[in-house]
Amino acid sequence: MKSLPILEAIFVLCLFGAVAYPLHVLTGSAPAQAEESGVDVPDRALVEGFVTLRFAHPPQSVRLLDNDERVVFEAEITEGETRWDDAVQLVVEKSGASDVRIEAQWDAGFPETAVEVRMEPDGAETFVKTLWATGALDAWLSIPIHE
Repeated sequence: MKSLPILEAIFVLCLFGAVAYPLHVLTGSAPAQAEESGVDVPDRALVEGFVTLRFAHPPQSVRLLDNDERVVFEAEITEGETRWDDAVQLVVEKSGASDVRIEAQWDAGFPETAVEVRMEPDGAETFVKTLWATGALDAWLSIPIHE
């Protein structure tokens, strides 16, 4: 009997489809089904931590805010004090980082001054950053926290 190449090609394509379709169903559509099933994946989490702020010159005011402009830390200023320590709650985004805004204000005429920010989130590496400012400081810090 004579072989027909077109029938052989159709047979091979059918075998490929019989294997490929179940693999596609098992692997390709799993994330879409999880979203449709009503499973709520949290966008954010709260992590306890500890913050230390050190200044070369004492500021008039200092505070830390999160993405929602919620005050995470606000220091009571006393004469000559250049270091503050406090426990904080950091909001961790899906990306695994916590974005924090630091604001500080000095009297007019102060020279350029250094600010050291030290964050110690529970279960994560210590984050240390030195910032420089003249008169006022308004900076965003992205603190890596991998849960």
